[in-house]
Amino acid sequence: MESHSNINYSKHFAKGYSLGLDPNYGSVEDIDKVSKHIRRQYAFVEGFSLGRREYELINSPIGNGIPETILTFKDLNEIKLEAGLGMQLMALGYNEYQLLHIERWFNAGLNEYDIESGILLGRMLARYDIRL
Repeated sequence: MESHSNINYSKHFAKGYSLGLDPNYGSVEDIDKVSKHIRRQYAFVEGFSLGRREYELINSPIGNGIPETILTFKDLNEIKLEAGLGMQLMALGYNEYQLLHIERWFNAGLNEYDIESGILLGRMLARYDIRL
């Protein structure tokens, strides 16, 4: 197994990871469309596998089809933050599988919601005429 500090390993891993997150590539074999030699790299395959697991964890397995809106962990963190700030949830365009994850993250944010901080934030935003 190669070291993650190896620059070539890291480069191939990152490329595989980003393509694993892309639902348009059904499997590592589909990568032949991009490059025949890159998929033979162990780091690429490892990165692709991790990216695909992350994608399917929150968007549903590729075999179920590609959802209208792709959900990312960045989206989930923003949803959690919005709930923590007492904002309303806007979850349009997501499938049932995704909505389960959105609901969990939103509820986690609600559990962290501090009413007093929310009021102070609202006043500060109003003072600077910032509307959400």
